[in-house]
Amino acid sequence: MDPLHKLLKKDEDREAAVRALGDAHHALDDAVAAYRSAFKAATSIGWSKADLTKAGFPDPVRLPKTSGRTADAEA
Repeated sequence: MDPLHKLLKKDEDREAAVRALGDAHHALDDAVAAYRSAFKAATSIGWSKADLTKAGFPDPVRLPKTSGRTADAEA
C-alpha cells in the first residue's frame, strides 16, 4: 500500500469516527431531554422525586448537560 493511500485511509477513518461520535452525542442529547421530560411528567402527576430516585431512576439534575439542541428546535 502506498504512503498516500495509507494517509488518506487514516483520515477517512478519523472522519468516520468523529461523525459517529457526533451522532452519538445528538442521540444522548435527545435521550437526556426525553428522560427529563418523562421525569417531570411523573412528578407532575404525583410521584415524588424521592420515590422515583429511591426506585432507581436517576435525578435529572445529575444527568449530563445537553447542548440545548433538540429535535423540535431543529424542525
